[in-house]
Amino acid sequence: MKRAWAFLVIATIAGSPVWAQQKIDQIVARVNGDIILKSEVDRELDLRRIEMAQQGMDAARINQELAEQSKVVLRDLIDRALLLQIAKEAGLSADLDVQKTLEELRVERKFATLDDLEKAIKKDYGDFEEFKNDIRVKYLTQQVIEHEVYGRIVVTQEEMRKYYDEHTSEFDKPAGVRIAEVTVLVDRRLPDQVATQGKKIEEARPAVKKGNNFAETAEKYSEVSTAERGGDVGFIAGDLKEQVNEEVAKALEKLEKGQITDIVEFNDALTFFKVTDKHNGGILSFELAQNFIWSSLMSKVAPDKVREFLSEQRDNGFIDIKEGFQDAGARPKNGKTASTTP
Repeated sequence: MKRAWAFLVIATIAGSPVWAQQKIDQIVARVNGDIILKSEVDRELDLRRIEMAQQGMDAARINQELAEQSKVVLRDLIDRALLLQIAKEAGLSADLDVQKTLEELRVERKFATLDDLEKAIKKDYGDFEEFKNDIRVKYLTQQVIEHEVYGRIVVTQEEMRKYYDEHTSEFDKPAGVRIAEVTVLVDRRLPDQVATQGKKIEEARPAVKKGNNFAETAEKYSEVSTAERGGDVGFIAGDLKEQVNEEVAKALEKLEKGQITDIVEFNDALTFFKVTDKHNGGILSFELAQNFIWSSLMSKVAPDKVREFLSEQRDNGFIDIKEGFQDAGARPKNGKTASTTP
């Protein structure tokens, strides 16, 4: 359940909050109704410097990498602005994802409470709300990419089976479980609204117990992004207590394939899980390996598709780049990207 970018989030806790002390300076780009500031460009480069340092790079290598990164950082910020605009128009939310990530960080950093984690973030990062917003941005942009790009790429069962047969050794995994969830949110709701949400989850769980299709139930009741894929969270390998929230691990650890948990309350949400498959270690079955196969195949085709999608957003919008800066993601001579004087 950990995210591919979680290392960067964790790294920011250990980093110096130099960007928090910067003053707003010049506008370097306008992206439809939004602006990008020079201080944002500098902040992003600072974040990348911290990540590289956390990875153990020496100063010379970091400077070399940053010289290359500086050529695309404005492109990446424009990409982010475009994706966030789409997320806003679609009414997407990442509040629960933020809470889940904070809980993962609390466990990983061994803080007793979320209040202790918040104090550490304020001390080393400078602004807790800004820290949470960075997490929120990553989830929202990820949701848009998954829906607008990944969801439109067709990977056939034949392609997946062929990849599985040709790369069997890649699927040698430790014991683990594949789980699905139904989750409703209770964060920042009035008592009567919390009660309504409680009734909603209490309707969903008995429906599954009576034999209703779990995926259809998740699509109907669940309020988080996994609902779009029938509640599927994916395969979790290794010790559950090291991978998920302690309460979730406790609820799952004794279940067999096909069984569901009681309703669990954590991270301002009410959730129950189903163990959809179990693995005792060794080579995953084709069914359990499908998420890994899909990710491998997508890694080959998705980057070009994402870039094409973002180029289309530029073509359909208005991007104004100030003199002295360049959008490395703009199509040549597309007539939509302008360069003006400051």
